[in-house]
Amino acid sequence: MIYGIILVFVIATGCTEAYKFQEAKNRRVDNDKADKANVRWHFFKGVMQLDFFALVGLYSTWPIALIGASLFWIFHDLIINIKGLEVTVFRVGTTAWLDRMIRKYGTKFDELEMMIIKVLFLILGITLQIYFYGGL
Repeated sequence: MIYGIILVFVIATGCTEAYKFQEAKNRRVDNDKADKANVRWHFFKGVMQLDFFALVGLYSTWPIALIGASLFWIFHDLIINIKGLEVTVFRVGTTAWLDRMIRKYGTKFDELEMMIIKVLFLILGITLQIYFYGGL
């Protein structure tokens, strides 16, 4: 089982990086190809993250995996948005599934909704860990 998880992680990481390069290369000449590459690397990044936290869950508890995934989601996006994209902290993008849902069904407070969703997942993980396992 562990070898399968490692293999999926390595392949997903390679695909994520490859599609990021394709997006950057094509952004100057063909926005359609760049947009497709953007969607693909986001997909593989999601696979990579799920795989990593599945590994955490196997060797810890599933609520700890949820806590880790929530912390990753909050702080990874925070760093990418502030340092990489130079946009607001809880910016709602256009590619990720949740971003598209918030843009479609959300209110004018999209960034606040995104922050609330991320913090609620963290609180859910902490609550489940305490409830099922007696503490953090």
